[in-house]
Amino acid sequence: MSGTKVTAERIRAMKGAGERIAALTAYDFPMTRLLDEVGIPLILVGDSLGMVVLGYPDTTHVTMAEMEHHVRAAARAKPRALLVADLPYHGHLGMLPQHVVEEGGYHVKGKNEPEHQRLLADADALVQAGSFAVVLELVTPRVARELTQRIPIPTIGIGAGPDCDGQVLVTPDLLGMLPWFSLKHVKPKLNAAEQMRAVVKDWKQSVETAKR
Repeated sequence: MSGTKVTAERIRAMKGAGERIAALTAYDFPMTRLLDEVGIPLILVGDSLGMVVLGYPDTTHVTMAEMEHHVRAAARAKPRALLVADLPYHGHLGMLPQHVVEEGGYHVKGKNEPEHQRLLADADALVQAGSFAVVLELVTPRVARELTQRIPIPTIGIGAGPDCDGQVLVTPDLLGMLPWFSLKHVKPKLNAAEQMRAVVKDWKQSVETAKR
């Protein structure tokens, strides 16, 4: 990636050039700046902030005002990366976290033929509407591969197999900052939570044992 600003057109062109797209989430100024400094081209202010930042049980509680607040914080980093944001409802294809209550949990999509055909139709509709990319969340790998081959815009997968044009992860999941949750589609690359505990514990002890 060059040092110029990443645009929606650049992300779309990456598919034709055979370039894989790495995307991560950020919800504030420092994380946005850190991800940008290491060259992540697509940074998502995801509605996952409801669970990983705000402590909601799921994303259905996230409001537009809360999304706007965190987008403004991330934008203050002035990233070279393309900064995009989820809408509280209907943000992508596949499993929609906003529907977790009505669907009774998180379920992989595309297992049956009606779901398969609905995903194909929705993907075609997004292309016709002018979308520059589409996120596929918890879509069966077979259907995700078919969608990736079918549409001209990049597919960004999360728990949708290896054949998408790119991958996105919730950054705290990647860094092991949420030890209270276990996810099948991501293996933490760092145990940040335990390291943070150790540093804080050490500092606390140093304060408590310091001589007056």
